[in-house]
Amino acid sequence: MAERLEHGLALLPRVRLFLVFRRLGRSAVKHIDEWLLKEWVRSVVRKSLKVELGEKDLVKCRVEEEAVTWELFVWDSQVELARKSCIGALDGVEFIIGGAKLRCGVQFDEKDSFAALRSSWETVFGSDVSDHSSKFPDTLVLKGLPSRWFAEPRVSTQASVLVTHTVFSKFGKLRNLEIVNESDTGKTSSLQCNVWIQYERYSGFYNAVEALCGRSMQKDGSSFKANYLLEWDNSLFFSPMNIRKRRFDKEHALKLANDARLAQAQKVAEQQRKAEEARKAEEARRAEEARLAEEARLAEEERLAEEMRTAAAEEAERLARAAEQAQREEEERRRKEEEEERLQQLRILEEQRRLEEERRKREEEAALKLVEEKNRQIREATRKLLEEQRKKEELRKQQDEVKRNQRERQEREAEARKNRRSEGASGIEHERWQLFLSEGNEPWPLVEQPESRSTSNSRVPSRRLRSIIVSSN
Repeated sequence: MAERLEHGLALLPRVRLFLVFRRLGRSAVKHIDEWLLKEWVRSVVRKSLKVELGEKDLVKCRVEEEAVTWELFVWDSQVELARKSCIGALDGVEFIIGGAKLRCGVQFDEKDSFAALRSSWETVFGSDVSDHSSKFPDTLVLKGLPSRWFAEPRVSTQASVLVTHTVFSKFGKLRNLEIVNESDTGKTSSLQCNVWIQYERYSGFYNAVEALCGRSMQKDGSSFKANYLLEWDNSLFFSPMNIRKRRFDKEHALKLANDARLAQAQKVAEQQRKAEEARKAEEARRAEEARLAEEARLAEEERLAEEMRTAAAEEAERLARAAEQAQREEEERRRKEEEEERLQQLRILEEQRRLEEERRKREEEAALKLVEEKNRQIREATRKLLEEQRKKEELRKQQDEVKRNQRERQEREAEARKNRRSEGASGIEHERWQLFLSEGNEPWPLVEQPESRSTSNSRVPSRRLRSIIVSSN
């Protein structure tokens, strides 16, 4: 869990490991692909810890001839479990990246171990050190803290003693506090600062080291994590002699800075004086060059005027020759145009004759086509007329055939009536026979009567036909 401090600051547990990648054997690939190496480490950490690494959680910190060292930060509440899991998953693992065979070694940062720091000061002051001891460690050093986080809001960007005192007095009462910004050490940037903190009691020092060791600092509203360096001071930083020495060094540095500024000002003044003299000499030289240039310009103008007069005479002569040549060319052009016009008229007449001939041929072809079309229409009309006449003749023949059949039937009927009357047929049979014929039936074939029965030689229906007629009625 993150431990809260004043001014929106918090301490986050972390695991800080150094991954050393060494080449194995001879490799044809001289350059190791850093992106592939990062992806491999991320996959191993993701598999072992179930966490994702950010861009700034894995950075390259040292490059040697046969090895590359990367700094790995893992943020987790269970620090010891994360440390053991990373070491077990990465230490001694051999793998191949981009054709290069590498072995990964894991080194733990001893400065992140509270036990190692405690052992280091107990070696100096003894293991029974406490608040009642005559000598005990009381000063710790934090290097690489963001200056803006400890500055007074809307006042300055440099770390403030008041804000810093308020933040670190949480662990115990302070005796001395000193802040050294990067600008004080000669660097132009002032983004980071180093802080020396002296506690009055050993318990305050112990609590501060225990809380700050193995952690990083983060401010509310920011994703940046400050990975500061924690040490305990064994050089008597707040002793009177060291304080006087730092004051003297600071005054000496201030005097040297003032002397440097004075020397720089004198140097700038000397440079300005020399620049003024050089400017005046340059102006004199430019004036002389301008005079000589003016004389050269006048001479050049005279020469150019003479050349222009000569050129004008030559140009006049050239123009005269050009005018004569142009006149000859104009006459030749007019002659060619007249000849071309005459040829054009001849071509036009020839084209007109050709068009007239084509028009005459088209008219003749159109007349022939018209005559052929009329002949075709006449033939078609003749064919239709003959066809109609043929149909009329066939219709007339059919009508004649019908009339002839009717006459023949009437004759047969008359003959039959005559035969029945001559034979003395009964009236009933005769009426049935008339009724049969009146219904439009064809008369039945008549049979010849034997001469022994009739002497009139007439035809009457046979016995079988009479029976059929009677049964049908």
